[in-house]
Amino acid sequence: MQRFKEHGHMRRERLYLKKDSICMCGKSLGLASGDAEQCISNDIEKWKTHGVQIWTVDRHKNYQYTNRFGRIMAELVGADIDGVTMLGSSTVNIHQTNATSNKPTEKSLKILVGDTNFPTDGYAVDRQKDAVEIVNVRGRYDLEDLISFAGWWGNRIETQFLLRQQTPHSLSMAGLEGSLEMILEACMSHVRKKSLEIAGIWLHDRLSGRRQQERQPRLVEHEQAYRISSTLRARGLTPDFRQPNVLRCTPAPL
Repeated sequence: MQRFKEHGHMRRERLYLKKDSICMCGKSLGLASGDAEQCISNDIEKWKTHGVQIWTVDRHKNYQYTNRFGRIMAELVGADIDGVTMLGSSTVNIHQTNATSNKPTEKSLKILVGDTNFPTDGYAVDRQKDAVEIVNVRGRYDLEDLISFAGWWGNRIETQFLLRQQTPHSLSMAGLEGSLEMILEACMSHVRKKSLEIAGIWLHDRLSGRRQQERQPRLVEHEQAYRISSTLRARGLTPDFRQPNVLRCTPAPL
């Protein structure tokens, strides 16, 4: 535990903390770090110097971004070393998952989406429902006619540059480099332990009655949630507000 505290102190100094302010949006954009800033700055300098050759210099570092970060993420989440990759935005990822992995059957044909989740989840799933209605009602297409989601992510690394896919966004990946390395350095088991300690502070959990290891005690439901959120922000504490009455406070264990 002492080692974790020492690491924690070191990481706080590497984050851009706002003066007289407490950030409780650890599951949102969060705070900028000097590590991520430096990695992005290095990538821009390489881009300025080498142009399109950025993919081939520095031992093909930029070309290897997705595989390297996938291995780091696999270690953090406990997955197989080749079982994780870094994709695009949340909306695109949900659409791709629904289109390629969701196989409805007569006994399993529904997708459950929590009404307190970020709206992205619901929007993407609702569009799948609309697509099914078009196929069934208009009868113009069947599954064989619909476009697939083929591209960069569905091919082996040996074939990714055969002019049939697009490359991942280099600057976005550069920002991940600094943040993922910081989490890996902290050790995920220590981060998880600290997260549970923080969760224990939140005694009133109206939205979730599960065991501590499974719950989200950061959600509070209140009819005046928006006013509470505004008042807290005015006093230097930044929470997250969700319509119509949910207040989310997520301190980051890092």
